[in-house]
Amino acid sequence: MKLNMPIQSDNAAAAISQRLHLPALDGLRGLAILMVMILHFGGATERSMSGANLWFSRLTGAGWCGVDLFFVLSGFLITGILFDAKGTANALRNFYARRVLRIFPLYYGTLLVLFVLLPLVARGATTPGLDKVAHQQGWLWLYVSNFASVYIGDKTFTAGLVQSGHFWSLAIEEQFYLVWPLLVLTLQRRTLMNVCAAVIVGLKMSSIWSPHRKNACLPSLSRTHSSPITPS
Repeated sequence: MKLNMPIQSDNAAAAISQRLHLPALDGLRGLAILMVMILHFGGATERSMSGANLWFSRLTGAGWCGVDLFFVLSGFLITGILFDAKGTANALRNFYARRVLRIFPLYYGTLLVLFVLLPLVARGATTPGLDKVAHQQGWLWLYVSNFASVYIGDKTFTAGLVQSGHFWSLAIEEQFYLVWPLLVLTLQRRTLMNVCAAVIVGLKMSSIWSPHRKNACLPSLSRTHSSPITPS
């Protein structure tokens, strides 16, 4: 029996790994990437356009759906990871540790280069757009740039050579991580489904009745041609 235990353990681990990896989702992820690329290459609709150019721009402009698809995939995968960890020791701590190690080094490393190292290296030189974006950098450090983009402006973090407007999608991901794991790991399945339904209805109603017809948690920035960054 003792000799069989490692084999059974290995088989169980392999089965879990196989269940967690769904090849079809790789295809959907690729489709989402393609849609966002199409949006950037040809989806900038201008009022001055007409005829075939206008229709081509509108067709490629539908690529913003790829941004939404990224978020759906991310939510699905993260929820699966949390359900598999439900009931295990230190599930919440381990989840956050993996997220931090996966996202923080590259994200904050980029901000350090942009707002700390670059000004030191380029002292006295012209850095188009850096001063404008640096003035609002606090939003980026706190992962709330999506709120700034809604309440200050879509181009808050885009100026000259500095193009950091796409970080809004990471801000949404991090805000999602603050709340969703706690709900999944503490609530029963039926209760969690009721919470999901309530959130969906609430977001829909807020988007209809909001005086600005915008939602800071899910801004219409995908229509402003800022690429998403989704770590999942």
